[in-house]
Amino acid sequence: MDVNVQAPMLTEHARGDSLQTIGKRHGISHETARRVILQQGQSLITDLERDLRAGRRPAISIPYGQPLRGGKTRW
Repeated sequence: MDVNVQAPMLTEHARGDSLQTIGKRHGISHETARRVILQQGQSLITDLERDLRAGRRPAISIPYGQPLRGGKTRW
């Protein structure tokens, strides 16, 4: 599952965009953007839990940080 495709607003929020910015970008209010982001996050967690319970390796890739020299990650 590619989070960027499955949950675009969640990805935008995770990268630091404000609810107002996301709402304007998608033509909705910031409150609606908040609700959609919460729904996308819950759906992502539910799918991940389902895959783990079924014994499947979750096919998910979420880039959280940028690797630095020495193997450390900058958040």
